[in-house]
Order: sequence, then C-alpha cells, then structure tokens
Amino acid sequence: MGKNLELMNALDFTPQELEANKEGYLTKRQRHRLSDERSFWRFFDRLIKAASPILIILAALDGIRIGDTISSRAVIISLMCIITFTLLLYIGTRWRKLDKDLSKGDVTAVEGIVKLTRFRKRNGMAYRIYIHQEYFDVPGHIYIAFEQGKSYALYFTPHSRTLISAEQLN
Repeated sequence: MGKNLELMNALDFTPQELEANKEGYLTKRQRHRLSDERSFWRFFDRLIKAASPILIILAALDGIRIGDTISSRAVIISLMCIITFTLLLYIGTRWRKLDKDLSKGDVTAVEGIVKLTRFRKRNGMAYRIYIHQEYFDVPGHIYIAFEQGKSYALYFTPHSRTLISAEQLN
C-alpha cells in the first residue's frame, strides 16, 4: 500500500477515483481538472489570435517607419504567419483532445512492467514512463513515485493521453 499511497500523492487521486478509473470513467473532480487544463489551452489560443494581427500590423508599420523594402517585410510577416499558424494548430489539437475526453469521460488502462527513462533536454531533464508501446512524459515528482521493473496499471484519458491514476500490481 505504501507505493500506491506515494502514487496517489504524486498523481493527486483518491481511492474512490482509482475505483472509478478501473471501471473506465472519470470522476467529477478529474473532469474539473481536465476542464481547467482545457481552459488554459483555450485562453492561449485566444491570446494568440488577438495578438498576432496586432504584431503583424506593428511589423508592417515598423517597416514603413524604417524604410524597409516590401519584399523584406513580406518575408518577416510570412514567417510570423507561419509561426502563428503552427502554434494555433498545436494548441487547437491539445484542447480538442481534452474536449473529446471530457465529452466521453472514458478512461483507458494499460498494465505491465514499467520501464523508466530520463533524458536531458535543453531546459532540464525529461522523464518518461513506458509500459509496452505506451509511454507518458511526466514531471519528476511523478517519475520518482514509480519503481523500475515493477508491474503497474496506468489509467489515462484516451485522446489527450493524460495520466490520471496508477497502481502497483502484485
């Protein structure tokens, strides 16, 4: 029970939520947490949609002010549009996946031996948990709650692949 208590604390779930996840559904509190995450992505989406036209206009006005060539300014504005489109595509994908998870409320499970990996990224360490071909990128405090080579059941949302609970199996 000690390792499962550590998992509960790291992933912030209760025994009742674990039982609900085993039965294949999200609890009200888990839905609320996913809804908060979805709201974050929607806010970011709206922020970029509002800011990008303003930045494009400012870039054009700056080009006029400094006497830049039209072709040079067109390249800069094109790059801004490409970056904006790429960000909006990524953000839209994230919140749509969360929408699907919230509308269905399903929980998926995978069981097996855990393989823990960590690797260096530009901004620090990244942590990943593997079971078979499934993997989850997690923060360090969740990573250390697992033991290498032990058998676990991981419960997650199928579209956004958000890890919501776990238990060590005997």
